[in-house]
Amino acid sequence: MVKYEDYYEVLGVNRNASEADIKKAFRKLAREHHPDRHKTDKKAAEAKFKKINEAYSVLSNPEKRAQYDQLGRIPHGSEFRPPPGFDFSGTGDMGSFGELFEMLFNSGGGFRTQSSGGFSPFGGPFNSSGRSSGFQEAQHVKGNNLTSRLELNLEEAYKGCTKKLSLGKHGSIEVKIPAGVNDGNKIRLAGKGSPSPYSGPPGDLLLEVKLKTHDEFKLVNNNIESKLLISVTEAIFGSVKKVRTLNGSVDLTIPSGIQGGQKLRIANQGWLKKGGGKGDHLVQIMIRIPKDLGPEEKELYEKLKSLEESQ
Repeated sequence: MVKYEDYYEVLGVNRNASEADIKKAFRKLAREHHPDRHKTDKKAAEAKFKKINEAYSVLSNPEKRAQYDQLGRIPHGSEFRPPPGFDFSGTGDMGSFGELFEMLFNSGGGFRTQSSGGFSPFGGPFNSSGRSSGFQEAQHVKGNNLTSRLELNLEEAYKGCTKKLSLGKHGSIEVKIPAGVNDGNKIRLAGKGSPSPYSGPPGDLLLEVKLKTHDEFKLVNNNIESKLLISVTEAIFGSVKKVRTLNGSVDLTIPSGIQGGQKLRIANQGWLKKGGGKGDHLVQIMIRIPKDLGPEEKELYEKLKSLEESQ
C-alpha cells in the first residue's frame, strides 16, 4: 500500500501559496532538517530531508504542480489509490508515493525505467550515495544576504574613499567607496554575508549609503547648495567673494543690485551625474542688515532714507 503525501502539508503552505512562498518554506525547512545538523539521528533526518526535497521538486515546477493538483484533496498519510484509467500491471510493489506520482504522469501512466543508481522522484536519478539531485541542490543553497547602513559625509561620498568596516568575529575589511555615491545607493560585497547552512557559498553584504547632514552644504538632486552672507553695500555695489565648494575655494562675482534669496550658479561644481558630467553649485545670497550703527553710518542711512522718500 502506498500512502498519499500531501506536499503542501509537508512544506507547511496552503494550496494557493505562491512560488515565492513555496521557495521560502522549502529553504527554511531544508536548513532546519539538513542531516549535517542532526548527527545523532542522521537516518531520520535524511528521510525527512528527502521528503522536503520531494515536495519542493513537485510544487516548485508549475507543470508538476498542476499534475499533482489533479489528484484532488486526499488526507495526508491515507492509502492512495490511483485514478481510473492508469494501468500498473507488472510494476510490482511501489516503494513510495513519489515514485508512484512519477509513473502516473509519465506518458499516460507508463512505467519509467529506473537508473542503476535508483529512482528519483525529483525528475533525476539518485547519485551513488543514495541522495537525490534535490539533496545535492539544497547542499549548495547560498547563505542569506545581510544589509548594513554605511554613513558617509558629503566629502567622502563626493570624492570617494576607503572605509574600514568591522565584521564582528569575522574580523574587518577595507571597502573602497566609489566617488559620487548617493543617499540610498547600495554597495554589494560578495561573499561577506551569512554563511550557507550547507556547503554552499556565503551570501552577500549590502551596504546602504546614508549621507550625513552637512553644516554648510546641501545635496539637491545633482546640485550642491550653500549660503553666502554679504553686506548691504556689497549687495548694492557688487563684490568678489571667496566661496568654498567640495572641490575647494573659488572666486564668485557678486553683481551689483543683487537681491536677498537670489541664487548664483557655479557651473560643474556639483555632484557626479550617472550619465557623466557634474551638476552645479548654487549659492544663495543672504544680505546682512546691520544692527548697531555708528553716528556716521546712521547719518548716511538717514540721508539715503530721505532720498528714497523724496523720489
